[in-house]
Amino acid sequence: SNVVSLIVNLNTVINVQPTDKVECEGNTVEFTITADGTNVTYRWQSKGLGPWTNLSDGGDISGSTSSTLTILNVDATDELDYRCIVSGDCGPDQTSNTVSLTVNPATAITVQPTNQTACANTTATFTITATGTNITYQWQSDAGGSWANLNNGGDISGATSSILQINNIDSNDAVNYRCIVSSDCGSDQTSNSVSLTVNPATAITTQPTNQAECIGTTATFTLSAVGTNLTYQWQSDAGGSWANLSNGGDISGATSNTLQIDNIDSNDAANYRCIVSGDCGVDQTSNSVSLTVNPATAITTQPTNQVDCEGSTITFTLSAVGTNLTYQWQSDA
Repeated sequence: SNVVSLIVNLNTVINVQPTDKVECEGNTVEFTITADGTNVTYRWQSKGLGPWTNLSDGGDISGSTSSTLTILNVDATDELDYRCIVSGDCGPDQTSNTVSLTVNPATAITVQPTNQTACANTTATFTITATGTNITYQWQSDAGGSWANLNNGGDISGATSSILQINNIDSNDAVNYRCIVSSDCGSDQTSNSVSLTVNPATAITTQPTNQAECIGTTATFTLSAVGTNLTYQWQSDAGGSWANLSNGGDISGATSNTLQIDNIDSNDAANYRCIVSGDCGVDQTSNSVSLTVNPATAITTQPTNQVDCEGSTITFTLSAVGTNLTYQWQSDA
């Protein structure tokens, strides 16, 4: 007979399975399978919460009917399960292992830090929120005139975390701050620049002083203070104990840094002080100072007519009240 040949077509078989993929958002992912058989065809499928669905080329997808499935610009919507159905002339269709795609997000700042205002000697805190994979943080300040990394130590903690804390703040800390956020995916992100305002603790810088004035005139007590949103309350001990003064009558400025008392008399001869309050630190009490009211010049006892013998001595006398009195006798001779 004639010589004849036998051709044995291979059954469809998957030799190398696809593998799970982890990739950064925006990058390209490839799933690859290797199979033997006769007239082999490939059909890639994906599955989310629903059933398996055939993929088609278009958009960011190519190779949906080849041994290599390519997905461009991957994002969270591509985080699905994938598999490949391999068919051939011989043997049953072969279904690959199910593999997953994990898409790591690009570095992004979702909540920016904000400007902070705090009292001297307290703690200031800056906070940032970011997304990404294996995120790292580096806080910086421009205290030296240009941006420089902060380091933990002294009053600074959290220099490489999402929360920067500065303890015992003072005027040297009143600068700008920002954070550099890095992760495995995407470019580094720089936060907004934010400021720290350090409000000084309440302090009296110039004390009031004792006053001596003439009766019927005006006495003024003044002090100077530093702080934030300062308030003043003058007091006197005229009633035997310290009591707040109120504006009215001859008193003005009872709640300002300058207390004024008009038409003073002996009832005003007392001690005075001021309570200074502010947003930061404890209330400050000024020194106690006195008001001396000098009486107006007045003759209390008049001289009297005198009659005496020629050649003898006569004396005219008067009594007077006042301050630093001087006397000058006169005659109409």
